[in-house]
Amino acid sequence: MKVKLLIALVVVSLVLIGNSFVYACGGGCGCGANKAVGQETTGKLIAIEVGNKVCPVMGGEIIEGRSVKVEYEGKLYNLCCSGCISVFKDDPNKYIEKIKENEKNIYQQGICSDIQNCNG
Repeated sequence: MKVKLLIALVVVSLVLIGNSFVYACGGGCGCGANKAVGQETTGKLIAIEVGNKVCPVMGGEIIEGRSVKVEYEGKLYNLCCSGCISVFKDDPNKYIEKIKENEKNIYQQGICSDIQNCNG
């Protein structure tokens, strides 16, 4: 009788405790310790704004109100128009490299963009 009571007590305890042993911290408790970089507390990932000022597809200036943004691998890239989206998506790495080259050229010319930390 005592053994059955002890087993019942253990079972009830395990049911009441549930899966709280899992959180240390494997996620699910809401503490945020298992959060990915760029992730809000809501659990949604936030794309990081690259801030390029020149369209990597057409080479034109990014103009507020007419430009579009495209997300690729957690980053938002500016394009001059919606027509550039499919071209960018066909070979994103090619156009990302163009953005990097353009930023490097701007830096070398002594003109700093908003996303660069220029001290000279």
